[in-house]
Amino acid sequence: MSDILKKILTVKKQEISAAKALKPYAQLLQEAQSASPARDFAGAIRAKINAGHSAVIAEIKQASPSKGVLRGRDSGVTGNSYEFLPAEIAKTYAQHGAACLSVLTDKQFFMGSPEYLQAARAACSLPVLRKDFILDEYQIAEARAMGADCILLIVSAFVMEFGDESGNASHNPLQQMAALENCPIHWAWQFWLKFTMRMN
Repeated sequence: MSDILKKILTVKKQEISAAKALKPYAQLLQEAQSASPARDFAGAIRAKINAGHSAVIAEIKQASPSKGVLRGRDSGVTGNSYEFLPAEIAKTYAQHGAACLSVLTDKQFFMGSPEYLQAARAACSLPVLRKDFILDEYQIAEARAMGADCILLIVSAFVMEFGDESGNASHNPLQQMAALENCPIHWAWQFWLKFTMRMN
């Protein structure tokens, strides 16, 4: 596994601990309960496909560890079209037929922010995915509280954090899917489904 992913996960665990100390889980759940109903992420993708169109999940990202700053300050590119304005980017994606949005919320490595997700979601009617390194149910509640309609679960992050509990890589897909019932990814997915159903 890459050194950068190891570093990101180490920092992420520290961030989660700090967030829990700052805001108790019970309080976060109350905020999630008052969030607007989740938009149908999977439904938006299906609708595009059923209409014979590409189902694009358009990403809003300011920076990455490998490429540095992509847009906005320190990007090395000038001009209004290169300012990092999540709301305007979201509108443009929606106008050009995107099915959904993906917004980076990791601050340290991707210069993301929950506020960027909220701004993008408020600017259009598309469902929005929170793209971050999800390792704890606290982050799942946090995602719903900030308005996310979907979350990203990164397989390599779970394998690194908890071990390959889904079995040997040589297993066929059906065996892997069955084994995932005991995997943290399966747990997180089930938690998200139950959580969003309870919130709506």
